[in-house]
Amino acid sequence: MAIASLPSKLQDNLIKDFFSDKGLEYTVGRIPIAGCDFSTHPYTYADQVENDFELKHFNLTKEDFDYKVCI
Repeated sequence: MAIASLPSKLQDNLIKDFFSDKGLEYTVGRIPIAGCDFSTHPYTYADQVENDFELKHFNLTKEDFDYKVCI
């Protein structure tokens, strides 16, 4: 969410500074699955139905769409 609070041009520059060939050229990033240390609230992707091993009730959260980083 901290990146999302920046102006869009600065967001683009930040990502390029870390991952582009004109920046640090990082090739790996930490991708938390479901809730993480930086979440504003606890959540899971399939907490509605117990023992849903086939993930028929799997559902992404609002944050997954709002704060997705695309390069």
